Amino acid sequence: MIPHPDPVDMAAAMRALRARARDHAAGVDARMVESYRDEITAGLADALERFQQSAAAITGGDPTTADLAAQTAGYVQWMQWALWDLPAFAAAIAPPRARFRRAAAACGFLYLAFRIVDDVLDRHYLYRERRPTLLATFTESHGHGHVSEAMTVLAAFLLCFDGLEALLADDDAASIATLRQAVRAARRAILGAILERSDAGAWTRERYERLIALKNVEYSRVLAAAVDPDGSSPLQPFLTTYYALAQRLNDVQDHSADDARGQPNFLTMLRASRPAGDDTSSTMTLAADAIGRDFIALDSLLETMPAAERSVAALKLGESLDEAFRLGLFGGAARSQAASPPAAASSGLAWDSPAEEVVERLGPDALEDVGCAVCGSRDARLLFRKDGFAYRRCAACSHVYVSPRVTSEVQARIAQEMDGLFDDPFLDVQRIQAESLCRVLERSAHGPHLLDVGFGRGYLMHMAHAHGFEAYGADHSPVLIDALRPIFGRRLARATLGDGPLPWSGFDVLVLSHVLEHLMDPAAALGEARKVLNADGLLYVAVPDIGSVQFRVFGKRWNAISPIVHPQYFTEASLRRLLGDAGFDVLTRVDHGPEPPVVATPATRLFRALGGTETGELALLCRPAATHADPA
Repeated sequence: MIPHPDPVDMAAAMRALRARARDHAAGVDARMVESYRDEITAGLADALERFQQSAAAITGGDPTTADLAAQTAGYVQWMQWALWDLPAFAAAIAPPRARFRRAAAACGFLYLAFRIVDDVLDRHYLYRERRPTLLATFTESHGHGHVSEAMTVLAAFLLCFDGLEALLADDDAASIATLRQAVRAARRAILGAILERSDAGAWTRERYERLIALKNVEYSRVLAAAVDPDGSSPLQPFLTTYYALAQRLNDVQDHSADDARGQPNFLTMLRASRPAGDDTSSTMTLAADAIGRDFIALDSLLETMPAAERSVAALKLGESLDEAFRLGLFGGAARSQAASPPAAASSGLAWDSPAEEVVERLGPDALEDVGCAVCGSRDARLLFRKDGFAYRRCAACSHVYVSPRVTSEVQARIAQEMDGLFDDPFLDVQRIQAESLCRVLERSAHGPHLLDVGFGRGYLMHMAHAHGFEAYGADHSPVLIDALRPIFGRRLARATLGDGPLPWSGFDVLVLSHVLEHLMDPAAALGEARKVLNADGLLYVAVPDIGSVQFRVFGKRWNAISPIVHPQYFTEASLRRLLGDAGFDVLTRVDHGPEPPVVATPATRLFRALGGTETGELALLCRPAATHADPA
């Protein structure tokens, strides 16, 4: 047995364990394994023939039923490779062949029925990039929608009850034990499938482990009932850990798709459990250590088994180690989906990239799980999903935010690569409202020094200059800065509020027009804003309004709903709370008034008629609170 190594020695320990497993696996009788595989193939062929003949006889040769049974039989025939763990276990346990042939086919029907239903639940249309699922087959013949899904579920039911009836055909003690174990395991696996659908925001490591025990370990016991009906084999403790480990390996391979669907995944659990600010270990490093521990636990179980069981267990252990090395957990094959590309290489991502693509290209650490940026609470409900990203509404303050979201480093990288290639739709909002805003500021400002943070195309700076303000601007975009440099010269700076101090202070007016929604930490940005404003200065904040008519009409199709561009979505209540906590008194909500009839469109007139504004924005005018004390 290999002792638990230090993390730096894990890869070497796994290479040694793989060599050790191969030595033990040499004792497996390959011809015996192959002969039990032949029994499964023959048993399935007999069972599928009876399956189709029985369906035809009961329905009087109904063509719809015959077509469903034939397509289901074809799918099961192809999917029999999913039963190929059984021949190795049978070689160690040596069950009677005739009984094994019948039991393997019957339990295989139950097992594959569950897989067919799972394809419906997850909308899988292609299995292993090679063969259409049964759902895809029925979709082709019946079209997308409830009919094809219903046909798929009915086929799964038919397959399941056919398998149960086959187990009831023999009333000997072994058959009854097989039936009892298969039904119990299938019921628990179904409960696991239900558990998997619970809100991703409520997932913990403990709940994830419970899910694996139900949906994956119990699921495997449906098959194991065919070869070990009373669960007395020395292989049983090994198989419990082995199938939990198999799911973790599957999670490493499928983490990007699971993230996009919001399904629990081992890497997601590890990423969420990392302490804030801990950059010492990547999620993949943590996964390698945890999975390595599982392999060492399996190795320790080998020592407790008789020779035949130990050889078979070592064979399966070696296969799983080969998969782990293929995934790049312990070195070996390069893992293009898990490792970040060199810093100089393009990420290949854009502002509208889906979550799955982000994770595929940059690995699981490209996303982070966060709480509410306004109040810090993690009590939130799922509001909707877009492009694989989850939008959550905070139960404490109503703020809406994206979690998991891309990290600030990924957002900055995309911003750099997309600089000058993307027009934020709210740049037009700044143009439309520049003159109206200058009139608002003229009435309330106590001096002429104005700073526009996130100035975009410079619409406000130009208009503010015409209204007598001394305008300064800060933006993160070199392209936008270069465009305005000939006009504003040294009054421009490349800076992002909240990432560090600005080069100036002492402003009478600070404008944050459609800035806060882009930021990972808007509270930090407002803290910096307070530092550069005079004590009687004026702060203007505008953001997309998640309570707007636009959102109520368009929902997640509203162009402001962009999960990488905008991780924050404010209600008036949550924005007022954020500003108050940052030391600002809100003076008023600003409505810039209706557009002139000459430029108004039917759509903008409709938004006004429904009680909203043309732009769907929320704008507040504030001053620093005289009694506010900055946190130490």
